[in-house]
Amino acid sequence: MKKIKNTITLLTIAAMLFLLPESSCLKAFADEPVTYVVKYLPGENGWRYQDNRSVFDESGSVISWELYQLREVLKAGDTIVVYNDTENAPDLDLGSTRFANLTISSKAFSIIHTGGVQDCFVMNNSFCAVNGDVTNAHVYENSVVNYNGNVQELQIHCGDKITSSVGVGGTVGHLYAYSDSQAQTFFDLYNFQAGSLLIDQEGKLTTPDWSYSKAPASQPVQPTPQPEVQQQPEAQQPAQQVPASGGNDDEYDAVPKTGESNLIVWLLCIGGLCLCGSIALKRAGRG
Repeated sequence: MKKIKNTITLLTIAAMLFLLPESSCLKAFADEPVTYVVKYLPGENGWRYQDNRSVFDESGSVISWELYQLREVLKAGDTIVVYNDTENAPDLDLGSTRFANLTISSKAFSIIHTGGVQDCFVMNNSFCAVNGDVTNAHVYENSVVNYNGNVQELQIHCGDKITSSVGVGGTVGHLYAYSDSQAQTFFDLYNFQAGSLLIDQEGKLTTPDWSYSKAPASQPVQPTPQPEVQQQPEAQQPAQQVPASGGNDDEYDAVPKTGESNLIVWLLCIGGLCLCGSIALKRAGRG
């Protein structure tokens, strides 16, 4: 009789431990952001990409993949670095995903299609057009770039004068052009109408005065922090950082969290087990 009681007690305790939320829930984590590097390879007649790196390796020691595969795996929060040295390269279509960071180092003109970008960096001596809305756009010296969507914050980096030409097909919330080498601000303007912002190759703003304002409509947009800089072939490349964005929060919230359970349900289950154990003990005692 004593052995039967001990056995039933042990089975009941084991079942209770198994049913506890902390011991039975499977942990789920959101996927970590990934950095992809993309480059047009004339020998492959197309754009190719490599993952988990920011500099394209053409030595053959690193496998490169076709572009359509990149569109299948891209997710919000990822980083893309683009290189192109080939004139008349076809458009680079990155799909409809809005990602965290797009960095462009393109000696030849590149047209890039995106689903939107949180932070876009156009590095020194780059030539490109970016399709898709951009939250924070950074343009570095001697570049030519056209943003064909809306830009919330446009920052132009330069030395003693502006040496980049910039056009925006959509609206611009804030234009901030300043010197990285001395205390000088060239432009600090707001609320550009769609298609009105244009800075020519001499660094002059050709936008009519009535198309923008000199003060923010409500509260000023604060400039975003400068990215850390790392060395890349023939261009300075910001270290690939993953800035916080609302899209990441939504993705994280969609992932099941640990320990989410209904206490009443668990208590009912434990009570049922205890009842079954009690009945079994009574039957054993009668036998």
